[in-house]
Amino acid sequence: MAVNNELKQAIAQQLDTIFAVYPATAAFMDLRAEISGDLEAATSDKIASGVPTDEAATQAIADFGDIAGLAAQLAADQGAVTRAKDTSTDVTIDNTQPGGATHTINVGADTDTITIDGKIIGVDITAAEAATLAKQDTNADTDLQLPASTPQNELHCNLSGMTELHIDYDYDELHLMPGSGNDLEVHEYFSNFNPEYAGQIMQNAGVVTVRHGVRPKPTPRITIGKFKLGFWTKIVIGVPETFTGKLQVTNRNGNVAALNLRDLAAADINVHEGSVQLAYLASKTLTVNTDDGNITLQGSQLGPVQLTSRDGNLLIEQSALSELTARSEDGNISANNLSITGTAKLNTRDGNAEATTVRAHALQVESKDGNLSATSLTADQLTLSTADGSIKADQLAGATTLRADDGSIHASWTALTGDITASSHDGSLHLDLPRTVSYNFDLHTDDGSLRQDETNVQFTKHSTHHRQGYKGQNPEFTITASTNDGNLTI
Repeated sequence: MAVNNELKQAIAQQLDTIFAVYPATAAFMDLRAEISGDLEAATSDKIASGVPTDEAATQAIADFGDIAGLAAQLAADQGAVTRAKDTSTDVTIDNTQPGGATHTINVGADTDTITIDGKIIGVDITAAEAATLAKQDTNADTDLQLPASTPQNELHCNLSGMTELHIDYDYDELHLMPGSGNDLEVHEYFSNFNPEYAGQIMQNAGVVTVRHGVRPKPTPRITIGKFKLGFWTKIVIGVPETFTGKLQVTNRNGNVAALNLRDLAAADINVHEGSVQLAYLASKTLTVNTDDGNITLQGSQLGPVQLTSRDGNLLIEQSALSELTARSEDGNISANNLSITGTAKLNTRDGNAEATTVRAHALQVESKDGNLSATSLTADQLTLSTADGSIKADQLAGATTLRADDGSIHASWTALTGDITASSHDGSLHLDLPRTVSYNFDLHTDDGSLRQDETNVQFTKHSTHHRQGYKGQNPEFTITASTNDGNLTI
């Protein structure tokens, strides 16, 4: 549901009040646009869930968190100055972060210089705005690369004899990689640290659980260029190579990356809002679900794989799998250089799908509203279908079904090893077959022309819009092609 102009104006007025004192640099404009978009989306969601229209924007702003704090943090990170002045002098404040210290702010009587605890932090800002800056952790790891310093919290646990490892976090960036020996190692880094934020390890029978600590609520976080604003964490988890049990990862709001984890009995990853990036995995099964984020799987050797994103793109490449089910409700799907011993299903409701150099027992590529592109697909049974889009497929091998309800089809085959069926309700068909192959054919168009290579062709029916017959000697397979409104070329 779209947000009307009145609600957009209400959101804009709130942001005007906050951003009026800051310079109109690209970074501040990007931050404002990012927050505005998030608030409009949240307002729309609330209206759709039944919140009265006149309350939805107010609730969305309250739920978002400390917008003024994000702007102040960007100002501190950039060394930016604000545009307002006042003549107030000393102000004492308490840091509202848990465990925060007291700061003294001084506005020079004869200059525009502002100091916090004796340290000059800027010019041409008000004491109240300087108070906001004082609450920022100036030692934060703003880019969240793996710090050279020691983490604020470390956890260790011996996994010998353990059958399951559960990683349960709430609002974090998770990085999983191989560890050494038999010990699980967890390193936790925080942009702002409080002892309450530290995670903990629990053990029950053969199950080890790593769980996050307290997280400040609400916890807005936004990336503007190289600056990461708000509360950020980076959790680095070393999984011992000797662990061969089930790995279960839950992260409600944050990305998950896993690299080179081998010999797992199963891997199950669930993210509410965030992307999942996996590389060089070996597991008997893999299941990944995210409500709002992309999924990437590369260079892995796996049993049955199930990847689902409600709102995000899927990329699967350079992997050997026993089965694959990949589904996106609102995003593109790309599958490249895959060897699949069983069935592969790629399905997107609202997006494009692309597959290149894929071999499977059966391969199905579908889009409800998007185009399909395929090159070098080999399967006993190939199915490519789109309800609203076109199909472009080259170098196919296998029995093939092509269907475009509202779009054209252009396809070619390296060999004819099964029946071919191609149909379009409103589009043209162009099918390229090896010239030396033999086949039966049944070709039909309601409103369009028929073109066909008639070398070695025998017709049993030949009319303007319908042809039947066979080509070559002793044909084994049949080409069936039809379009309601378009040309048909073989």
